[in-house]
Amino acid sequence: MADDSPSRSPMERHIQSGVLAVAIALLLWVGNSVTDVGKSIVVLQTQFGSMSQQIGGTYRTSDAQRDRADSDRAFIEIRARVSALEDLHRSERRRP
Repeated sequence: MADDSPSRSPMERHIQSGVLAVAIALLLWVGNSVTDVGKSIVVLQTQFGSMSQQIGGTYRTSDAQRDRADSDRAFIEIRARVSALEDLHRSERRRP
């Protein structure tokens, strides 16, 4: 049985070898990147667990309610100041 496919030139084989080397290099780089990301995720999970334990033990519902009330008071104060500035601006525009 004879091989009917045209023989490949040495240049074509050389180019194929180069493309194969680039493909293998990319696969190795992706594998290394995935491993690094996995390690980073483990570190972040550990840090998150530690932080959530620290926060969970000290921040209670009453603290959240107090902080919300403080935020609401500050918001009302800012709205009043903005309204006063808008009124001042309107009155100055009306003067001839």
